[in-house]
Amino acid sequence: MQSTLKVLLLTLISVSSFAQQNFSFTPEKPKPGETISITYRTAGDIANTIMPVEAIVEQYGLNKHKADDLVLKKTADGFTASFTTNTAANFNFFIFAADKKFDNNFNDGYFIRLYENDKVRKGSYINQYMFYQFLGNDAGVERNNEKALAAMESEFSLHPDNRKPWLNSYVRLKNSVKKDATNTLA
Repeated sequence: MQSTLKVLLLTLISVSSFAQQNFSFTPEKPKPGETISITYRTAGDIANTIMPVEAIVEQYGLNKHKADDLVLKKTADGFTASFTTNTAANFNFFIFAADKKFDNNFNDGYFIRLYENDKVRKGSYINQYMFYQFLGNDAGVERNNEKALAAMESEFSLHPDNRKPWLNSYVRLKNSVKKDATNTLA
């Protein structure tokens, strides 16, 4: 069971890295309170737009939320921006829009998990679960039960003590995903 969770976690990390090919950031493992620099290239519904691109960073932590506009600087092949993370944050997601259209990264969203002691900070994957269930709508991302479930399972493998407070939500989501899989008719 433990090896299955490790494979799932590595797969999720690989998919997340690949899925954000139009988006990169430094430092590689940012911590709360650090300044993060991002590089972004338009894609999806706003690829090659001539309209101004707007950006917002949403910072989430345990019972904390902060939203800030990002000042994008145009570069030869995209945009750059910097922001300082909230010390209470563990997960940041980004909204990129132009002319009332979103770049939702092909429904994966753009996000950064924060680290503590070289490990993804507690609650980060829970906020990613919330992103795929509720918050992603703000960035044009549709609800996705499978991605939400994978995020919860990653949280529980890294922070097993976080399982109990989220058990009801986890069971409900797991049953929903399982139900979706068993109700498909060929």
